[in-house]
Amino acid sequence: MKRGTRKFADYVLYYQSNMPLAIVEAKDNKHSVGHGMQQAIEYADMIDVPLSSARTAMLF
Repeated sequence: MKRGTRKFADYVLYYQSNMPLAIVEAKDNKHSVGHGMQQAIEYADMIDVPLSSARTAMLF
């Protein structure tokens, strides 16, 4: 039996040391923000975090 791959959020913002507040998923320009948002929502659901966001690496 094979275990699934481990998942890690790119950034977790904490309110206090043991209280995560938000997940931020960073994507390069080869991936859509929507793809990153789906991942951020999954990670937020896994650790019961109320906020999630996704960003691309677009230069200004």
